[in-house]
Amino acid sequence: MFPELFQLGGVTFHTYGVLFGGGVFVAALGAAWSSRREGIDPDDTWSVVHVIFAMAVLGGRLEFVRTHWADFSHDLAAIPRVNDGGLVYYGGFVASVLGIVAFCKRRGLSPLAMLDLLSPWLPVGLALGRLGCLGAGCCYGAPTSVPWAVTFPEGSRIAPAGVPLHPTQIYETIYCLFIAAFLHFRPRAFTGQRFALLLLTYPVARFLNELLRGDPARGYVLGGLATNAQATSAVLVTVGAAIYWRFRGTAR
Repeated sequence: MFPELFQLGGVTFHTYGVLFGGGVFVAALGAAWSSRREGIDPDDTWSVVHVIFAMAVLGGRLEFVRTHWADFSHDLAAIPRVNDGGLVYYGGFVASVLGIVAFCKRRGLSPLAMLDLLSPWLPVGLALGRLGCLGAGCCYGAPTSVPWAVTFPEGSRIAPAGVPLHPTQIYETIYCLFIAAFLHFRPRAFTGQRFALLLLTYPVARFLNELLRGDPARGYVLGGLATNAQATSAVLVTVGAAIYWRFRGTAR
């Protein structure tokens, strides 16, 4: 719809990039605001934010390249050109979690405590990022006749133009905000609970939202029975259940 926000000094600021960066910044501010209440040094929180940003871009790009290898195999120089678009959320999420764990282990911090701190704010950042997807026309939905369908204009580079589609980007923004509120206001009984609940809620909603997606380039597994995101969602739910079961009886 609005793939480019503005140009400044000959540099084009793309909607997706601006909202992706804005989402990370808002999530970082929220986590820093909550850190003292959680007994975590805000300086450590900001350091983790740098790790998240770097790993989100790296992991998101590598997963995009993996699922679109046919487009990159003949032009390897295009792999680092992130400004051209192409990040996969789950790739960035998994890479960020691994980066957080490694950073906390090195600094003598509790990885689960840090992940608990970040868990209510990660969906907020993703909610903004998905609005960037709407502006860019990616991650679009399947054709539909629902009255709230969105239609992309002629000249759309990614989504089909002139076809009423499920606004899957808006669906994800809405349920991410609900998940964020649920995690923020729910009392925490043990360290790791919020992160476990994040893994038990977002992947389920994402799995269902995938059923309404219409973009064919997401990649499929299990003989085409599930998308890459659905398979990843199933794995993350399993991990979340294991964390919840393992630490549910421990004190904070």
